[in-house]
Amino acid sequence: MEQNSIKSFIKRKLRPSQAAFHKASPNASSSSYSVKPFGLQLKAFFLCLFASKWKSRKTTASLRPLSESGGAQLPLLFILVATFLSLPLFFNLGNAVADSKSAVPIEATSYSNSKEVLKTLRDDNIKLNHRPERNVSLTSLPGITERTVSPIYRPTPPDFKRGSLVRKEVSFTFDGGSHRGQTAQILHILRQRRVKTTLFLTGQFIQNNPALVRRMLSDGHEIGNHLMDHPHLTTYSKNKRHRRLPHVDRAFLLRQLHQTARIYTKVTGEKLAPIWRAPYGEVNKELRSWAYNAGYMHIGWTTDYKRKESLDSLDWVSDPASRLYRTSTQMKDRILSFGKDSHGLKGGVALMHLGTYRRTEKLASRLGEMIDTLHTRGYRFVKVSTLIKARKKTAAYLPTTDHLRVAQTD
Repeated sequence: MEQNSIKSFIKRKLRPSQAAFHKASPNASSSSYSVKPFGLQLKAFFLCLFASKWKSRKTTASLRPLSESGGAQLPLLFILVATFLSLPLFFNLGNAVADSKSAVPIEATSYSNSKEVLKTLRDDNIKLNHRPERNVSLTSLPGITERTVSPIYRPTPPDFKRGSLVRKEVSFTFDGGSHRGQTAQILHILRQRRVKTTLFLTGQFIQNNPALVRRMLSDGHEIGNHLMDHPHLTTYSKNKRHRRLPHVDRAFLLRQLHQTARIYTKVTGEKLAPIWRAPYGEVNKELRSWAYNAGYMHIGWTTDYKRKESLDSLDWVSDPASRLYRTSTQMKDRILSFGKDSHGLKGGVALMHLGTYRRTEKLASRLGEMIDTLHTRGYRFVKVSTLIKARKKTAAYLPTTDHLRVAQTD
């Protein structure tokens, strides 16, 4: 009688999908095993236990004290305590079963012997019929290739600001906005001293100065992306915080990057280096992530906050009344004295500009002196990509031109 009541209880608790499965499987043998929810199995076990104890209690007139029975009631007392302690487990299992009903429908799974059941429970707790036997790769889907998928899942690297502190290597980087300014003079100085460096150009600069851009490329310089029209990206100029401006979203940033890249390819026939620098240094982690997924790694400039030193030359400050204004001599000393009591300029990335609104005290007039002084100190001038590859932690983050080609077609 007890077994029949337990079977009817389990049958009532079976879900419709499970009951339909058993009805649709006439060939299933009576010896086949079926995996049920764990909470249901546990409830059935305790029902069997109570049924057997209830039957044994009919033959016993009453509970005798432990002292008279010599401890014969200890097993029953143990069962009562275990039942009381297992009540929270019942509630938790009930909630878990309820959640599973609303999440993924569980179908009954038949097995030929008990070994298959144990193996399934050990490997995957409960392995369902509708689960795929192997993981499906995104690249197996039509129209998706490894080149398309790989940039999306690449972790965002930190803002690159300095290379190795062991090698005596430094990079003098130049940003080019809308006008050329002293570009020709700077390129002449670099060529005379056989210095190869990195220049970040806007799309407007490339459009307005195609001959200078081709000269940069022929001299062996590295060209990075500086967006199309040198826009503000964050609220730093207003509140000194790098909060993204309302109109700056992922589509806006990618459009700025891709337009510049297309113009550069049209002018030179080559691809931009997979690096970029935000105008005005206005960037945050979100912006860097969007650009990096499109194939561009962000490059800043070296700053030592503890010593309050920076390799920002401040040549962009043209107003002599500004507290940030520096003469050409002061700018030269600012660069050469960086890190005097620590690592010096090892791995340093200096920020300079091709264009300027200054009429006098231009940095280009002191550029040759700075290069000659650092040469005598044993420094070697390199591109930013060389500094990135010199450090193991950053070398793995450097994208390739393949990512740029795929990003431009998105």
